[in-house]
Parts: sequence; structure tokens; C-alpha cells
Amino acid sequence: MENYPFYQASYEESKAFGRNQRNRVINMHHVAVIQKQCETSFGLMPPITVNTITNHIIDGQHRLKAYQKLIEEGKLPGNTKIWVMWVEVPIELETQAIINANIHSKSWSIDDFIDSYVKDGNAEYIKLDLWCRSHTNTFERNKPKYRYASAILTGRNCKSILKKGEFTITDEDIKRGNDVYNEMTAIMGLYGLKTGPWIEPFVIKWYEYRDSYSFEDWMDALKQKKFTDNKKFPKSKQDDWDIIFLKASKWINKHNKAA
Repeated sequence: MENYPFYQASYEESKAFGRNQRNRVINMHHVAVIQKQCETSFGLMPPITVNTITNHIIDGQHRLKAYQKLIEEGKLPGNTKIWVMWVEVPIELETQAIINANIHSKSWSIDDFIDSYVKDGNAEYIKLDLWCRSHTNTFERNKPKYRYASAILTGRNCKSILKKGEFTITDEDIKRGNDVYNEMTAIMGLYGLKTGPWIEPFVIKWYEYRDSYSFEDWMDALKQKKFTDNKKFPKSKQDDWDIIFLKASKWINKHNKAA
């Protein structure tokens, strides 16, 4: 990737900058936040990055949209220009360049990264996407939550490798993940839980304990604990998971000795 000198583009010139089809959908709330910031500090806004080969935006599509709206709404003088950094990126590498430019961006969610990898034809991420979409308890607010799915499939927090494009799953992962998903769904039904961020720490902890006993024994123990404590399954702190599972395993041991 070759860098070129910085350049100041006018409003009219900026309208010629295009979007790679792998760019995520523009979030107008994020644009509005940037607009507010730029009304008083536009000169401090980082330059946008544009590919000289395609004229596509590599980084900064929200900044560009905010700039254009400020001009259109008369909140910046019409002759105000936006800084552009030109880079030369081969067409076949452009998608990866967009992902790399945003790898540390707080505005890109895990799902944004995965969506980009799926659109780019990454076979491992397509498998993850298909698995997630066929297992409804990995959806939240009608959107796939790939961190939930990856945790169910692997028993690990996969945030870092998901972002870097390094996630892989085997047939064995899928087979075991289907079992874990069904077990998790049964426990959700027992405690009346809905899909949420608690799923990731839960399944990671569940992987640690699940093979200690048969699932039937676990369900008996969890039912016993539910009715004894008369309260919901904890939803977040990992220490709570330890308490739940250790108490349940003690009940199983006691039950087995009595049998």
C-alpha cells in the first residue's frame, strides 16, 4: 500500500468518493455525534483515507458524511475543504485494507468485522454466520450475535481472533457446539432466561463443568438449586457461575452417594 501526500478536497470533489460494497452501513447516529464535534473543532478532524485506484473510502466514511451534512446545513462555510490522505491499494486488497484501518476502532463492532469477512467470501466466517443464523438463541434484537455463537462453538472468548480474521471452526466444534446449544437452551427454559450478554460467560463456564456429570444429573441439580434458592440464574459475574456449578456438583455428589 503506497501513501500519497495529503490533499484538501472541496465539497463537490468529496461527492465523487465512493464506498466499497464491503463497507458497513452508515450509522446516522454516529454521523450526528461527529457533526456535533466538528461544529466547533472541524480543523482537528483526522483526514479521511481514499484509494487512488477506485476512489473508494478506506477509512472515514462517517467523517465524510458529517462534513457533507455540515456544508449542506450551512453550519460550515461552503468553501470549507476536508483533508484527504490518498493511498494506492490494489482492488483485491481493498476489503482487507478497510478492515485493517478499523481494527482498533471503537465504532466497529465485532459483528461489523464479521459481516465484512462474510461479504468478502471468507469460508470460516460464512460457516459461523450460517450456524449462528440457524440457532435462534444466538440472536439479540433480531440480529445475529457472533460472539455468542463463537463461544458456544469453542468454549472461549473469541473477540480478538474474530476481529483479526483468524477464527476457524471444525466439524467437531460444530457437533459439540450443537450439543452445548441444546443444553444451554434447556437451562434457559428452566430459569426463564432470554438471550443476552450473559450467554458468553455462561457457556465458557459451562464448558469447564459440563463433562463432570451427565446432563440429566446437571438438570436435576440445577432444578434442585432453583427451587431451594428461589431465585434466578445469575447473569454476569464469573464468580457467580462458579458458585452455581460448584453447589450443583456438590448436590449431585450427595445425590449419587445416597443412591
